[in-house]
Parts: sequence; C-alpha cells; structure tokens
Amino acid sequence: MFGLTLDTSALVAIVDAITTKRGSAMTRRRVVQVWEAALEAERPVTVPALVLAEFWRGQLAGPVVKLVRALTVDVVDKTTAKAVGAYLAEHGARTGPSMVDASVVISAARRNE
Repeated sequence: MFGLTLDTSALVAIVDAITTKRGSAMTRRRVVQVWEAALEAERPVTVPALVLAEFWRGQLAGPVVKLVRALTVDVVDKTTAKAVGAYLAEHGARTGPSMVDASVVISAARRNE
C-alpha cells in the first residue's frame, strides 16, 4: 500500500492552512487536499524523525499536536543514516539538499512513494 511522505514545509503548510492562513493559498489548498485524501484512503502518512525534529520546536498548539498524532515517524537507524550520508555525498552535501531533505528522499524511496 502506498502512503505519503511529508517534509517540513508540507507540515508547516498544513498547520498554516488550519490556523493562520499564511503563505500561498494554492500551496495550502494543495497540501491539505493531498493530506486529507491520504487520511480518507487510510494511507500511512510518514515523516522522517529529522523532519519531526525540525518541525516540532516545542510547539504545543492543538493543530500541531493533532497533526503529529496522525503521523507515522520513520526512525533514523544506522542503515538510514548511512543511506542519507551516501545521498548527500552523491548530490553535493555543501550545495545540495539538507540532511533533513535527504532523509525525506530516503524515507519515501524505501516505501516506493
């Protein structure tokens, strides 16, 4: 079963759509539509642990807690860490994606998402 893997920007867009209505209306609408479709289809919605760490930052607001409860967290173990490191080496660790972004790629690829 295919699911959905989200990055930090997607989580922020979902919370913004629910609460403050900041950011691009089209982006908010699209992200929320995809999020709701995944939940309605009972598909797993996953974030790598590094995404959760980047997003959380001690937020205790209701929408954030509700969103986090609905997520499956992909743990960063030794194998994942090595895969993220290899991805960064291949794509330019200094000018390419961040470690968090690379973890999203590896996490999604492992589930063919």
